Order: sequence, then structure tokens, then C-alpha cells
Amino acid sequence: MKEWLAKYKKYVEQGIFLLIMIVLVFGIYTLFKNGKIITQVVTSGTGRFLDVISPIIYAFALAYILYRPMKFIEGKLTTLINKCCKDKSFKGIELGVRLLSIVIVFVIVGASLMLLIHFLVPPIVENVQKLLRSNLQLGEPFKTALLELNHTLENAKSDFNVLIQSKDFILTLAGYVGKVIGNLGGAVIDFVATLILTFYFLKDKERLFKAMDRFGDVIFSPKIKKYVQVALGDIDEIIGGFIVGTLLAGIIVGVISTALMLMIGHPFAVLIGTVAGITNMIPYVGPLVGAVLALILGLLDSVSLGVTGCILLLLYQQIDGNFIEPKVVGDKIGLPPVWILIVVIIGGSYYGGMGMILSAPVAALIKIYIDRIYEYKKNRASQ
Repeated sequence: MKEWLAKYKKYVEQGIFLLIMIVLVFGIYTLFKNGKIITQVVTSGTGRFLDVISPIIYAFALAYILYRPMKFIEGKLTTLINKCCKDKSFKGIELGVRLLSIVIVFVIVGASLMLLIHFLVPPIVENVQKLLRSNLQLGEPFKTALLELNHTLENAKSDFNVLIQSKDFILTLAGYVGKVIGNLGGAVIDFVATLILTFYFLKDKERLFKAMDRFGDVIFSPKIKKYVQVALGDIDEIIGGFIVGTLLAGIIVGVISTALMLMIGHPFAVLIGTVAGITNMIPYVGPLVGAVLALILGLLDSVSLGVTGCILLLLYQQIDGNFIEPKVVGDKIGLPPVWILIVVIIGGSYYGGMGMILSAPVAALIKIYIDRIYEYKKNRASQ
């Protein structure tokens, strides 16, 4: 038997490899063919678990975003204390500085959100109301859709009147109100839990990472642990850096786009600037949305205003894409534009807006590992 295996070892290996490939191809085919069923099964099994741990996920994401600003403030406070009190020992005050830094970050974020809601939401509502009151010539399909919607609402109103007259209305209404109150209470609890967890994640970040490092020593070999650390570092540098930088770049784009539209007297300046800032997070595709929106909404007033607004935003986005955004975000992608468009389309098709935003950095991360494997095999072959 051993002699036979030695003689036909090559063919046995090829047969095993072929069998594995057949099983793999069949498995992939089955996965795609029954993708919806598999997704439903997995979702039903993990949906409740994800709902339970959602405050932890949100807190981790929030702490990740706020950690760098917190460290910046902490560094400034430490420098200020050292300058003011050179002759005194402040060993052990690090915790107090960390807590003060977290409080300052929370206050800044909370105040920024309140100011944003106060100054941004009313103009957006006004712009939307103005858009609805505009003399836009509706196409026949849109008119038909509105008529059908009106007919549906009339039927719903009739059904609602019948429901009110029925004896089960009070029970139905009570159940609905109870469900709303329960959902609202759950949302409040999740919000408070997220804030508390975010606070402790920021406060004890080093201790948590030290515990995770010890856990890695227990379950991984030194070699595997090193690979995991490198992978996490890559994720932090590429995906994390891209998200944080893109958020900042989106704010800059939104503010400047709004200012440009106000300069030319565009009636929907705030709405256009807000949309431009949000969609700027989508590579290549997003920057065009604000310009197209400025053109379409500007045409409601005049052709010259629409064209001027579109050209202004296109010119600014060229400046932003070539000079401002590379400084803020950095060259985190490293992919040709055609590949970025492809992965954005795929990510948006499967995971919506979040997929469109994260698809480019994820693809960049995959490209890095493909390049590393290629270089490794190339160097190994040359030896």
C-alpha cells in the first residue's frame, strides 16, 4: 500500500485537490442559490443577539471616533499643568486629566449637536417646504402616482372611521400605545447605556487593551498573535482613519457648499450643503450629488442660477478632491477610480448607504493583503 501511494502520490494529491475544488464550487453555488434562505436563518438567529449587544457596538464605535480628540485634549491639559506647576509633583493625576478630557469631549459633542439641530434643521425644513410649494411642472407619471396616493389615503381614512366605530378599537389602540411606549423606553435605555459604556471605554482604554493582549497570549501562539496585531493595526489605519477623516472632510464640504450657495442667492442653499456634506463620504459618486442637486433645484428659480450653482460646486469639489481632502483623509484607498466605482456599486447593492461608504476602504484593505501575499511569494520564488 505504501509503495502504491509513493508511486501514485502525485495523482492522489491532484485527485484530492480536485475533490476539494468540486466541493468548494458546489458550496459556493449552493450559497448563492439559497442566499436569501441562509440569510433569513442567520438573521433570525442572530437578530435578537445583535439587538441585545447593540449598545456595546454603538459605544465602541463612538469611543473609537472620540478617542483621538480626547487624547488631543488630554495632551494639551497635561502640557498646561506641567507648565503651570513645574516645581510640584503631579504623579497620579493622570486619571483626573483623563476624566476631565472625557467630560470636555462630551460637552463639545453635545453642544455641537444642539447647535447643529438649532441652526440646521429649521432651514432644511424651510427649504423642503419651499420645494413642495414651488411651481415645479410635474410629469404625468408623477401626477398619476400622486392621484393614486390620494385615493389610497381616502380609503385608509374610510377604513380608519370604520375601525373607530368598532368595539375592538380601544384594545387595538391600547396595544399600539403600549408598543410605542415600550419601544421608546427601550431606546432611552439603550441610549443611556451607550453613553455610559462610551465613557468607560474612553476612561479604561489602556486597561482594556492590556486585558485583550493577555487574552491573546492565552489563545494564540506568538506568531498568530503578531499577525492579528498587524491586521488590527491595518484596520485601524485604513478603515478607521478613512472614516474619521471622511467625517471631517464631509463637514468641511457641507459648510463651504452652503456658503457658496448663499453667495449666489440659491433658495435651497442649506439643503444642498447638507446633502453635499453627507454624500461626500461616498468616493467619486458622492461629490456629484450636490452639484446635480444644485442644478435641479436652481432650475426652479432660473436656468442661470441652476447652472451657476452646479459649476461652482463642481469647481470647489475639484479643489477639495485634489488639495483639501488628501490632507484631511490622506491617501487611504490606493485603488484606481474604476475599481472604486465597482466596489461602491456592489457595497451599495448589498448593504445600502453604509456599504457604499465602507466598500472602498475594505477593498483597499483587501488589496494590501493581496499585494503582501504577492510580494511574499515573489521573494520566496527568487530565493
